[in-house]
Amino acid sequence: MVFSNYLINECIELKFQTNSKDEVLKEIARLAKNNPILKKIKEKSVYKALKNREDVGSTGFGNGIAIPHCTIDNISDFIVGVLIISDGVDFNSIDKKDAKIFPFIIAPKEKKNEHIRILSNISKILQQSENIVKIMESKTENDIINIFSSVIDKEQNEQKEKKYTSLTVVIQNEDTFYDIMELFTEVDDCYLSVLNAENASKYLNSLPLFSHFWTEDNKGFNRIVLAVVNNDFANDIIRKINLIIDDLGNNPGVLILSQKISYLNGSINL
Repeated sequence: MVFSNYLINECIELKFQTNSKDEVLKEIARLAKNNPILKKIKEKSVYKALKNREDVGSTGFGNGIAIPHCTIDNISDFIVGVLIISDGVDFNSIDKKDAKIFPFIIAPKEKKNEHIRILSNISKILQQSENIVKIMESKTENDIINIFSSVIDKEQNEQKEKKYTSLTVVIQNEDTFYDIMELFTEVDDCYLSVLNAENASKYLNSLPLFSHFWTEDNKGFNRIVLAVVNNDFANDIIRKINLIIDDLGNNPGVLILSQKISYLNGSINL
């Protein structure tokens, strides 16, 4: 994924002013239509798709940031843009604060994996306060493109021959599960699946010697994350998961296994 291929000058607006969330969505639809990919799609259709997504739940995740996004049938690739409203607008954000920075994504319906990856990468950039300051101080569309592309594209180490690692993470801590899932969604070139599991004591219950170890009270939370990750990113993920494990003390409820892959074929959706 080369992010600079998606974000173009014509889909960036630095000085828009409004007091209406609906007007924000309409302006995003107008900007998105500047991308030739949407040549055959009506502006009203883009607006409706954005509004339908907002009706599910606001894409304003706080700290002055919202990332409106939606999927549309019959488009060939992603449209990414940025709208800046310096005075802010009420976007029903989680923290109730007005949103000022609006990166947006219009995605092909069949490219869910890449949609999640782009969304996660943009979110990661906007979690850094220095990046927010740079964006708000931008004078030109190229300034915006350089901020996003320099961070995201810098992390994409494209190689002719890619090698992969299989990671299995067994998680018995629900809060930790979501932290670890977020780590994987930030990684490009990653195939991910999650399995529901049971505590082994449930099955030991059928053996008379161990029957007293299982009750409904100790059913607990059990998930198995199966991931195939490009070797370029595997060590960093392992390091970050190990930091989580270390913070949880003697009984973390997290187990990670890593194995190099000698053969890989096919793909799966997230």
